[in-house]
Amino acid sequence: MIGEDINEYDRATGKSVVTSTNYLAGQQVIEKKQFNQKLDKYVTLKKESKEFDRKQIFIEDVDCEK
Repeated sequence: MIGEDINEYDRATGKSVVTSTNYLAGQQVIEKKQFNQKLDKYVTLKKESKEFDRKQIFIEDVDCEK
């Protein structure tokens, strides 16, 4: 697995958090967004990048039910 993208939305408030993780590069980008009704699209409020220690994960050890 090279990476993982997780999109969390709250339809009641219009807030969104998009987390993109690249396991090969050891980088993670987190974007916090808010839906703007006037523009009819999500607007990025905050974008932050993190680096983490790359750990080798073998396909046999991945829990796909998680």
